[in-house]
Amino acid sequence: MEDRTIQVAIDQFKFLIKEYSFELYQEIDTDWGWKLGYKNSTTGVLIKYEYREAYLFISVHMLEDGQILKSPRSIDDNTKIFGFSLDDIIRIEHKTDLLAPLFTYDSTSIFQNNEDGFSKYIKAFAVNLKKYGYKILNGDFDIFPQIEKIVKLRAKKYK
Repeated sequence: MEDRTIQVAIDQFKFLIKEYSFELYQEIDTDWGWKLGYKNSTTGVLIKYEYREAYLFISVHMLEDGQILKSPRSIDDNTKIFGFSLDDIIRIEHKTDLLAPLFTYDSTSIFQNNEDGFSKYIKAFAVNLKKYGYKILNGDFDIFPQIEKIVKLRAKKYK
């Protein structure tokens, strides 16, 4: 049985198709959550929701030969990174717009409304992608070197 939360996400991210000429090329529904993959001629967007984390992970990628390439798990100064988390972009632009895992919001939050709280939560991520990722969605990857430095510095801290 397909979880209706994946359909909520497809609906909230329709702007990728309508405004940026993306196609939904991947839709995976599993016992741990779900994953959506979108591509246009220059850019890939992966959207993953994990039930245990109660969080929507979004990454943006510069396509290589029309494909989204995975970045290595082990990162050092010479590692080529192919995609970045939307959260890292937001940290550069406007940290206060970062969203937290769904379970961290209390009962007064609009995200905890039983009727449409989950939809509003997913919409907030869609709004952030549109607001902070619009250049990348249009194929402008000028911010990638700046994000790459941040990711590599963070990786050094955890080694």
